[in-house]
Amino acid sequence: MNSINPFKRLSKFGMVKLTSFLSVVLCVLFLAGGCVKDEPHSSARIPIRTYLKRLKSDQDDTVDRALQAIAEIGGPGVPYIIEAWEKSDTETRYKLCKALYLIGPAAKEAVPLLSKALDDLDEKMISHAAEALSGIGPASSPAVPRLTALMRASDTSTQVNILRALGRIGPDAAPAISVVMEAVDRERTREFAIQALSNMGPQVTEKMKEWLRSPNPTHMLAACEVLGGGKSDDPTILTLLTQAFEEKDPQIRIAAVRAISNSGAGALQVIDKLIDALSDKNDEVRRALIITLAELSLNEKAQPALINATSHRNARVREGIIQVISRSASLRDSAIPKLIFILADSDVYVRLAAINALTSCGEMIIPQMIQQLRSAEVTRRFGGARVLGNLGAAARKALPELRKLQSDRDSLVREEANKAITKITES
Repeated sequence: MNSINPFKRLSKFGMVKLTSFLSVVLCVLFLAGGCVKDEPHSSARIPIRTYLKRLKSDQDDTVDRALQAIAEIGGPGVPYIIEAWEKSDTETRYKLCKALYLIGPAAKEAVPLLSKALDDLDEKMISHAAEALSGIGPASSPAVPRLTALMRASDTSTQVNILRALGRIGPDAAPAISVVMEAVDRERTREFAIQALSNMGPQVTEKMKEWLRSPNPTHMLAACEVLGGGKSDDPTILTLLTQAFEEKDPQIRIAAVRAISNSGAGALQVIDKLIDALSDKNDEVRRALIITLAELSLNEKAQPALINATSHRNARVREGIIQVISRSASLRDSAIPKLIFILADSDVYVRLAAINALTSCGEMIIPQMIQQLRSAEVTRRFGGARVLGNLGAAARKALPELRKLQSDRDSLVREEANKAITKITES
């Protein structure tokens, strides 16, 4: 029997229908293939829709790896996240918020979606949406009114995420300043409110002036911390910060110093106040001042005031200034004559600070220290011997003069000379 070609049995009309059907199928397959090809992939060549499906997994590791892959894909994946949102349950939407947070500013297309999510009845959903908006940053500014309203109607964990969002939105979140300031008074949101205010622009600075004048220590401390997180060289602000040096709470004084430090070259306006404040009895306050002045010493305009302060009437200030000078090689080298003079200071702690600073000069100071060994003043002979001993073997050429001091009339000088000889010869 002859085989029958099935196509021969089709009518002309049937052939047309079959051809049309096959054309449609091929078109669909082509388009489908095009969609898969265009869908963004991770570096592992897995399309984003696969990762979005994996967010439904009950395995934390699977979800975490999917989130990292989605973050890697970044902005091109945002339309697919928005598409997935409409089809997802609440738990999966939490994870989609996390994905948008990880993508960051490139996820700005999702801001309308997240703004709408802030109207959700589920507090946890609001918190996750706020977190996602914080990751997106300034582009989330359309959500500021809703975020502001929610600050007074949310639990603490949600408020924290709202504060993060407002802070990262930055100056465009200025309408929320008053409610953020309220959050400073609540212990559990205080830290996050201060961080947010630090980023919210010049309008915050005006509000902080009010708080720096406030009799409320909490507000004064918060103002110093806010200003320390931003940057302001406003003369009024700097003056108010130096007035805070008189506050009883050392934490306020420390925060005020750090805020001034953050003003950079602006601190030159109050350098004399910073120097005078080295008389503070609190070691942590003094340490903050020394760090600030050492940073300021990099500015040549600050160096004359710092060197002149080695003659300050207060011994604690002189000691602190020498510690500042010893942290800067260029300033220290310029101050060598002053440091040598201070070897005869009336205060023992000031003299010891000068000895340490001169020691840090290294071998270059040896000739001048040998000269001090011949001084008529006991404190100079003692200081010279101590510096040379600290320098060890490098000071070997000072041994003849040091041996002369072994018979010095002062017992402390004799003892220090013997120590220096031992250090030099045994090192």
